[in-house]
Amino acid sequence: MMLLIAIFAIMGGAIAAVEYVKILKPVDGAEFDAGDLITVRSLVSASNVGKLYSRCLVNDEPTGTSQFTLPPGEYTIRVEVADNIGFNNPKYDTVSITVN
Repeated sequence: MMLLIAIFAIMGGAIAAVEYVKILKPVDGAEFDAGDLITVRSLVSASNVGKLYSRCLVNDEPTGTSQFTLPPGEYTIRVEVADNIGFNNPKYDTVSITVN
C-alpha cells in the first residue's frame, strides 16, 4: 500500500511496517532563491498501516514543519518515517538543494 503524506502526518491503528520513503519535492539538486518557500512532500510505502511518525531535517536539524525558508547555502534535506515516536531505525530519503 502506498501513501502520499505531508511531513508530520500521524496515522492511527496497528503497528506499521515502513518499507520505504521517497522525497518527491524538492527534487535532488533543486535550486531556490533566498526567501523562497521550500515545501517538502514525500511518498511512503508501508504495510499494516498503523501509527506513522515523520519528521523533516535540514543539515541534521529538525525543522518542525514541512515548509520553510533558508538563507543562501548548500543543504541536505532528510525525511524520516518510523513506526515509533523515538525514530528508532527509521526509513529515510535525502535530497541536496542550493539556496542562492
